Amino acid sequence: MLPNFLCIGAQKSGTTTLLNQLGRHPDIFMSPARETKFFLYDHLYAQGLGAYELDYFCDWDGQKAVGEKTPEYLCDPEVPGRIHASFGTTVKLVASFRSPAQRAYAHYRHNFQHLWEHVSFEVALDLEPQRSSVGRYQRSCYGYLWRGRYAEQLNRYLELFRKDAFFFIVHEQDIVARQADTLKALFRFLGVDPGFDPGAPISAGRARSLQPEFIAKPRIVEAPGMKLEARPGDLLFAREGIKPRLVREPSTVLKQRAKDAIEHLPQEMALDRGQELEINRRHFRDDILHLQDLIGRDLATWLD
Repeated sequence: MLPNFLCIGAQKSGTTTLLNQLGRHPDIFMSPARETKFFLYDHLYAQGLGAYELDYFCDWDGQKAVGEKTPEYLCDPEVPGRIHASFGTTVKLVASFRSPAQRAYAHYRHNFQHLWEHVSFEVALDLEPQRSSVGRYQRSCYGYLWRGRYAEQLNRYLELFRKDAFFFIVHEQDIVARQADTLKALFRFLGVDPGFDPGAPISAGRARSLQPEFIAKPRIVEAPGMKLEARPGDLLFAREGIKPRLVREPSTVLKQRAKDAIEHLPQEMALDRGQELEINRRHFRDDILHLQDLIGRDLATWLD
């Protein structure tokens, strides 16, 4: 069985929360892979729909709604055409949008968590044109502003799919403030029992960034199922709930990256309101106003 709906994004806009809640419904089958990325990566797409079905949907057991979520589907310009070529106009599409500035900061934190980032948020935004020009992967990884131009991205889909094929979600209004009501409406859209109660509203949470530490004195680093002997000069990366990484005799490159990371490590708080509005007004005003018209929702709180 191939999917009849896709959660296409946006990244850091509540899609993992949606995945968790949709997966609780007895008549919805979600791909066990958190993100298949099938329509995103050339080598996966080239394998064809048969491989897609076998790899991600072979455990389907008669559920009425079958889906997957890959947040990068929204922003990548190749994906809408590939989805349309594979399913025609029959597939349903779920798109969630978050304040572009807050999304960008969450994306930045995600990169720090995976050791892909080591400069301040402000510097990262300034570096985006340079980084993104290198290639498709770099644009995807460091496109903090690029990923937030939702209207531009959604327009590529609306050229191929009717608007009634979409279920639009505004993260702050629909997932944070009224998740239960949103899920009922989404269940109805997917053609499954809207009365099903998936339980208390949940959030995917905010992962803490890895904490780099230069070891000055010998000590034992313990974690479930492991014990590491840290020596002077070693470089330790650790955070709560994640297996620590200990690098002996780290290279000059890694030591400098760790120093930069320590200096610019994101705080656990969200982007403050003043910064959010300033970034949205400077980089996204026209796109936000256009998105309002496309999805028929009031997004004034992203700008004022």
